[in-house]
Amino acid sequence: MPGLSSSVSREIDWHTASSNVLVDARSDFILAPHFDLIFREKSDDLIAQVAADLASGHYEPQLPISISVPKPGLLTRPGSILLPKDRLIYQALIQDMLTPVEQQFDRSRSFSHVPSDQADRLFEPSYSGWSAFQRRVEEICNEKPVILQCDVANYFETLPQHNLINALEGASCRTECVRLLEKLLLAFREKSSQGIVQGIFPSDVLGNFYLTDADAHCALFEHPSARYVDDIYIGFDNELGARSFLVDFIESLRSVGLTLNATKTRICRSSELLFEQREVDTMFQAARGEVETTRDLIEEGAYGFQGDWINSDDYEEAINEGLDTELLAVRALIAYDYPDEELAEKIDRFSLPYLRASGDDFGVERAFQGLEQRPHLIRHYFSYLNHFARTNPDVQERIEALIVRNGFYLDYQRMYYMAGVLTCQNVASETVAQVMTWYRNRSVGRHTRALAAIFTCKFGSARERREVRATYSNEDPYVRAAILYGAQFFTNAEKRTMKTAWNGHSELNSLIAAAI
Repeated sequence: MPGLSSSVSREIDWHTASSNVLVDARSDFILAPHFDLIFREKSDDLIAQVAADLASGHYEPQLPISISVPKPGLLTRPGSILLPKDRLIYQALIQDMLTPVEQQFDRSRSFSHVPSDQADRLFEPSYSGWSAFQRRVEEICNEKPVILQCDVANYFETLPQHNLINALEGASCRTECVRLLEKLLLAFREKSSQGIVQGIFPSDVLGNFYLTDADAHCALFEHPSARYVDDIYIGFDNELGARSFLVDFIESLRSVGLTLNATKTRICRSSELLFEQREVDTMFQAARGEVETTRDLIEEGAYGFQGDWINSDDYEEAINEGLDTELLAVRALIAYDYPDEELAEKIDRFSLPYLRASGDDFGVERAFQGLEQRPHLIRHYFSYLNHFARTNPDVQERIEALIVRNGFYLDYQRMYYMAGVLTCQNVASETVAQVMTWYRNRSVGRHTRALAAIFTCKFGSARERREVRATYSNEDPYVRAAILYGAQFFTNAEKRTMKTAWNGHSELNSLIAAAI
């Protein structure tokens, strides 16, 4: 296995890479508190381990921890995290390549993963890139009457590694780093040369970079375009021009091992797309206008205002409490009954982050409905509900009731429901009992069983904690590390015993033992 020379290794900013992994981990598909602890508390020790492995040439990457993540509809896609050593190296290599890679981008056309000029973050916030992308799409709609909308089919799963490596070499990335990256990518895919792991920053950068040729193809024919990773919009004067370009574009993508998603590729009128782009904002502004009208009428002593969004009987108390107009407009959006599922999803994506930032629990009922109706947004709904589960007993009890009911078909669901109450002080014994059934069930994935072990160590009875402890020797290293992490919830004497007994079983264990 190739390593890195000491001179190259010294030039890599390992500490910044470690800090960026912690930022990246906030959006991981798989929740691994025992890995987060290492990057938060023992990054120096991890860096020392990595440096020694790379210097000796004995570094061997391990397979990712992967989970099936629900997509809209019935299908799933893979989401992965890497073991700490692999993740740190992968992150550091991509950071080393970032400058020459960034030079390949036309940032008037590509809007995802824009490098930040701030020392504490690698990229600009995703919402700012997404907002810039949407603004550019609107500009293209105003410039051209016809839009070609494209999406690459199974992009991260089919991206050809060999072509990617050649492109990185062509961009003048450091050869030694590219060679090590090539071995990493191959190992992560079990020696398959197709696809890269999905769900972490370094892969996002590589995926974004690989489609810079698509931007150049649009520029060559002077067609205005906007791209966010593999989501591409191109403007044309007429439908014939769009169809002609599409034929050539399909062949261009096919030559680099990619195909378009037939269900997500379409040609439409700009006015149609512009309506879709502005639909939520238009509704928000209408609701905002009605709130202002209602506020004026109430202040004038009027009563009973009725509108499309606002009933003054419902809003008079909130207005009298001094809640601002925008918050009330968001409440109106979230309370509306949407017959269109796609629109309802857009409203949830728009409204819940706003309510969370405002500390407003008005959307709790909507979030619980969403958990049932839209499993692919489970992370989005729990980012809202988690905020209130710690302070609102009703929210916590409802999450626990759903855990006990156990109406799940994916490990991904089980994992996020556990996480929904993991930061609470206590949970009911029935909840722990159900989580223990998942832990005992070997058909449940190790990613979910690891979190179940931590959950039980924190909330379980002495008997349940001892049962988890007793299974340690029969578990794989990932679950073992989680049980060791859970030692912090045992008595001091038990904790010392567990650390002493298991500390030397792996480098991963040694880092966790030192951190707890």
